[in-house]
Amino acid sequence: DSPDPRAKNSPTHFGAMMGYMDKLVGRITDKLDELGLSDDTLLIFTGDNGTHKKISSQTRAGEVTGGKGLTNRRANHVPMLAVWPGTIAPGSVNEDLIDFADFFPTFCEVAGASTAAIQPLDGVSFRPQLRGQPGRARDALTCYYHPRPLTRKNSKPVRFAFDREFKLYGDGRLFDLRSDPDETRPIEAGTQGETGRARVRLAAAIAAMPRR
Repeated sequence: DSPDPRAKNSPTHFGAMMGYMDKLVGRITDKLDELGLSDDTLLIFTGDNGTHKKISSQTRAGEVTGGKGLTNRRANHVPMLAVWPGTIAPGSVNEDLIDFADFFPTFCEVAGASTAAIQPLDGVSFRPQLRGQPGRARDALTCYYHPRPLTRKNSKPVRFAFDREFKLYGDGRLFDLRSDPDETRPIEAGTQGETGRARVRLAAAIAAMPRR
C-alpha cells in the first residue's frame, strides 16, 4: 500500500509499514469477531527489536529514537500489547519484566497444557499478570547477542543482564539505566551501595546463563 515503493526515505517507509501492519492486525481482529472467537482468544502484539536508528517516534513519554542492532534499551525494550476480552482489564498496565522465552509457558498455561515433562524451562508464565493477579515477576532479564557471526568479521558475542535500574555486561561494564539509558558512562568496579549490590545480583544472572 506504499504510495511509492521505490522511495529511499526511511521515515516515509516506516510510516507506510506501520499503516500496513495496522491493516493486517485489523484483518485478524475482524476475523476473530466474525468467528465469535474474540472472547476465547489471547492476542499478543509485540516487536522483536527497536526501530531503525534513523527513525524517531513521538510517544507520550517524549521522542524515542530507534536502536535496531544495538544492545541498549532503544533496541531491546519494546512495547507489548495483550488483548483478551473478559480476562484482561481494558487499559490495564503491568510493569513486570517479560522475555520472549516467557511466551511458551504462558501459552501452555493459557491452553491448559502441562510443561512438567519439559522442565526446566527458560521462561516464566505471565498468565497471572494478564488476569490482573501477582505472578512470578522476574528479577532480571538476560541476553546473548551475536548478530551475523559468519558475515561480520569483527562481530563478537555479547552477554548481558539487566533489570529496570541497572545493566551489566559480561565484560564487567555496569550502567545505571535511569540516568544513562544510552549506556555512555560505565560505573567503576568496586562501587559500593546500590550499584555494588546491582553488580553482584546481575553477575549471578549472567553466570546462570548457558555459555552459548
